[in-house]
Amino acid sequence: MAERTGLVLHSFDNGMAEVATDRKNACGGCESSHGCRSCLTSTKMVAMVQNPVGAAPGDVVSIYLKESALRAGAVLLYIIPILWLMAGAFVGDGLGGDWRIGTTGAAVLGGATGLALGFLMALGISRSLRFGPGMVPKITRVVERAGTAGGDGHAEIDTTANAACCR
Repeated sequence: MAERTGLVLHSFDNGMAEVATDRKNACGGCESSHGCRSCLTSTKMVAMVQNPVGAAPGDVVSIYLKESALRAGAVLLYIIPILWLMAGAFVGDGLGGDWRIGTTGAAVLGGATGLALGFLMALGISRSLRFGPGMVPKITRVVERAGTAGGDGHAEIDTTANAACCR
């Protein structure tokens, strides 16, 4: 189970929300336990998530992603391009004797080509699976309701260290 804490930036009518989370373990290194949100506004990662609980902009929420989806994403992002890099390098090395650049140059060129093809393949696969229900994180609960969300559906987030603390 991969569970994180995030801040809802925008909620949509289609049951989705835009949520900012910390790239590290959210609030893992924070000394304060009194509701400081600064860890959610610095070095943040923004993602679209399912919003079955109706979280509003400014709410601090708990987000869940199945481990199988997390593993599939890791395979897609890391393993496929690396396999294509290696395949391209081996093909380039094998064909290198026929070219004037030699086997080493051909292996480097083949590896770079394979890596680019691997990333394109991963991008194509991720776009086709993008909105599959099992691959999209889901808000499981609202940790803390916002008191200062804007009326237009956007949360006003002040990223200064002093203003980020709620209490």
